[in-house]
Parts: sequence; structure tokens; C-alpha cells
Amino acid sequence: MRVKKIADLSQGWHSYGEGLYCRVQGDARAWILRFQQNKKRKVLTLGDARFLNLQGARDLVFQLKKDMASGGDPVLCLDRLLGREKHEEEVDQGPLFSEVWEEALADIAQVKAWRSTKAEQHWRATIVTHMLPKIGHIPVKELTRDHFINMLKPIWWTKNSTATKVIGRAVAIIDWCKSKGFYEGDNPALWRGNLSLSLPPPSRVHTITPHRTIHWRELPDFIADMWERNTVGSIAVVFGCLTASRCEEFVLARWEEFDKDANLWRMPSARRKDGKPFEHRVPMNKYTWACLERVKKIPRTPCQKPYVFPGRAGNKTIALGTPAITILRAAYDCTMHGLRSTFLDWVADTKGSNYIHAAEKALSHAVGDKVTQAYLRTDKLDERIALMEEFGAYCFSRIESRFL
Repeated sequence: MRVKKIADLSQGWHSYGEGLYCRVQGDARAWILRFQQNKKRKVLTLGDARFLNLQGARDLVFQLKKDMASGGDPVLCLDRLLGREKHEEEVDQGPLFSEVWEEALADIAQVKAWRSTKAEQHWRATIVTHMLPKIGHIPVKELTRDHFINMLKPIWWTKNSTATKVIGRAVAIIDWCKSKGFYEGDNPALWRGNLSLSLPPPSRVHTITPHRTIHWRELPDFIADMWERNTVGSIAVVFGCLTASRCEEFVLARWEEFDKDANLWRMPSARRKDGKPFEHRVPMNKYTWACLERVKKIPRTPCQKPYVFPGRAGNKTIALGTPAITILRAAYDCTMHGLRSTFLDWVADTKGSNYIHAAEKALSHAVGDKVTQAYLRTDKLDERIALMEEFGAYCFSRIESRFL
């Protein structure tokens, strides 16, 4: 790379391999060597990039590393190579962001006590995709508000939902760094009174789009179509719709969770999105039992325990995205979560407001404020048994008896 191209570099640190960086601060451009000595990270300024070209900087790095391999002092060696008596002080820059984020994430995951690995996977994805390319090479103690502004600007208008998540996760990691002594001062990733002064509020940029759904009057035709497709995915869609449950709840269902005597699906508390420490009781009826009997008869499904909706291997479930893909391939413009909204609309339009509480319990939603939730323990099971029986009959109203 020629000096002319180096003059066009953006602000920050730019790696050229072997620990060689070009640091751009304002109009200044300097060659920097990062290295470790006695288990301490250090930096050494090699010279002004306006007067020392890339090849010259690489030659210096080669000579310095050769001298260090023989036990020499890199600072004295640089003085000798440049023919100068004074040199820049060695500086302990502390750890780079790329060196601490994984430990930070592990501690954050432990403190937050996530019930599944999905949350940690989402954090990891945003850090690797959006943070590391921009600030991974920068020492934590040198991070400033401008670093985060530059990191967010490319995605603020196009991926605002992701950008707001990046802010929250960056704040948590920098707070962790402060607790470890890697950073001092106010958190440069904070939104209020900081990033908010340079970026428009998310409400002005991002419009929340509700999950796509279908009108409840279309449900009988939809269910009939899914039923006749007769695949594990399509039957899973029918079962999820009939029980108004989430993909994470019904896709991972095990045979042992179904109580034939009590006519219940006892979904374990570990799969409850609301975090309640007790099982979620879901009423079963002839329509939901028919789904389970039908999935057993699908030829490609071994129906081995423990899963109700096994994948091709027989000992694992179908993917969580399979129901959505099944609906998409059938050319319906809706999602599984949208079908939960369809169920609630059906209750509101056909049963009235007296059944909304039971419907919310069927959806495993929290009802009322925190005080109400603390005192109201009933799950409205008796009302839900009748409600889900009627809903199942409506959903199957287009299907001939031979399908059941």
C-alpha cells in the first residue's frame, strides 16, 4: 500500500499484520507496533506514516522481532535502528476489546441466568458481526463515544432493531470492563445523554411490524390444507394452532408430557416464556389427540421417544423454523406467532370479553399488573377446556370426518 492510500484511511487503527498498525488520529498517521513482553501488552511508535512507507515499517518490525527473539530490548533496538537517543515511552494499553468480550459474555450469561442458549447465541452474533470489525482491535481503555457512533451509523437507519440491541449489549460489556478495572469513566456506549445526542431516537427510525396473521374466518380452510399435506411439519402447525402455543413450546414436546387420563398436555416450566416456576397445563381434546395419532402414522417418522415431532434422524425434533417454512411453502402470508393472534381475535369476536382472561391464559400470557399476577394463581383450566374444545371444532369444521 502506498503512502497516498494511507493518507485516505479513516479514523482508528488499521492492521497490516504481525502486530503492525497504522493509527489515524485527526490528520496524524503513525506506525505502531503492538507486542507482548513479560506477559504485558505494549505498544511502540515506529514513526510518522507520512515519511515512513509501509515497507520501511515492515522492515523495522522484522528487525525488532529478530532482536526480541534473541532477548533484546525492542525500545533500545528501535533507537539503534533509527539512530536516535530518545524513544517513546512504553505504554501498557491494557486488553483489546477482542480479548475480553468472550469472558464478559460468559459472566453476563451467568448473571442473567438465561434459560436457553438462544439468548447467548444472539449476543454472540451481534458482537461478532457489528462490534468486533469496528472496535475489536482497540484497547478497551481507549474506547470513546465516537467509536460507538461510527459503529452504529451504518446500521442505524437500515437495521435499527439490531442497532438498539447492539447498544444494550455494548453497555453491558463496558460495564463489565469497568468492574474489572479495564475502563475508567462514564460508559461511552450509553444512550441517554450520550449517543442520543448524535442519533435520532429509534421510534423515529424503526416501525414495529406485527407478526403476519390470517383472519379467523380463514382458519378452517387453512387447517384443512395443512391436515391434507400430512407431513410432520404440517401436523405440527395444526397442533400449534389448536393449542395456541409457541414454536419453542410444541416443537420440543415429548410424549411423556401428555397425560391421557387427565386429558392434559403438561408443558414443563423450563419451556415457559413467562418464566413461571410451574408447568403450563394445556387442555387436550379429540382434535389435538388426532394430531398426535396422525404424526405416528407418517412413514418417514420413526416416532421414537422422547419427541412428538421428530426430525429425520428420529431422535431429534424438527427445526424450530420448520412450521414457518411449512406455512411459507403453502403460500400463506402468516406466521405461527400470528396464528396465536388469530386465536385471540376468534375469542374476542365470537365469545366476547368474558373469555379474554381464559384466552390469555391459554396463550401463556401474564394477566394484569405485578400485584394481580402475584395474587391471581388460577390458570382458568375449566374455562379453557370448553374454550379449546369449541375452537378445535371450529378449526376442523371444513374437514370431513374421514380425516379424523
